Amino acid sequence: MTNEASAIPATLPCVRCKGQTSYWDATHKNVFSFYPTAEERIACGIGRANMIGHDNPAWLTQYDAWTALLTRVRGIARDLGLDYYRIDGEDYYGHNRPHRTDPPCQACKGRGTWDAPDVDAILATISAGQKSKTGRKPTFRKSWPSTTDRSTVEGSRAYFVWRLARFHGGADVTLPMTAETLSSADPYRAYLDRIAENVAAHVFGTDRAGAYRWGQALGAIQPSQVPANLPPTAYESGPVHDGNKPADEVYETR
Repeated sequence: MTNEASAIPATLPCVRCKGQTSYWDATHKNVFSFYPTAEERIACGIGRANMIGHDNPAWLTQYDAWTALLTRVRGIARDLGLDYYRIDGEDYYGHNRPHRTDPPCQACKGRGTWDAPDVDAILATISAGQKSKTGRKPTFRKSWPSTTDRSTVEGSRAYFVWRLARFHGGADVTLPMTAETLSSADPYRAYLDRIAENVAAHVFGTDRAGAYRWGQALGAIQPSQVPANLPPTAYESGPVHDGNKPADEVYETR
């Protein structure tokens, strides 16, 4: 595991804001703003006062004018090499709020980057001490500790490794949707998954149980291709978990 930790970059850009300070910075660069004339606003139905109801025969004429204006503005933006455009202050891609009030990225709290996971801290969280003659011997937790907050970065990372290790090792081969959701913005997920595979191989003797179970379910492999020495959950007729599944993961079994 030491070599695994040394291969992890110290920081990575946030996958949500791409290393920028806000969603606006990531998605609203190079905006072309078009403000129509009073005549165009009336003809195209821009603004509540100028809108015509669908029951009015002139509605189609107004709709055609609006479509033509939209096409023209889109073409201007494209010719200028700009990715986004807005008409009368309203965006047709993304927010319609001004830059100065756009909130920072909630995933990275406006930092733009994430720090590397503390592998030792993760392993300590997913391990439970067991008394023995030589002291406390760490063992893999069968259940997730209720005292560990999964909403924090550290907690969500430890939970991700714990849950994915159970998936790869065969303790719970239902899809780990909760762990995937909680860590959806973490750029280190691939590294965390690799750590989970190592933990699974060490604890359960395999890191392929989940893959074999779902390979059969999807028709990618035949039951006869599954090795005979895997946990019961690796086989299509076996159980899907060991009974230690947290209550808030119950929807993963449906």
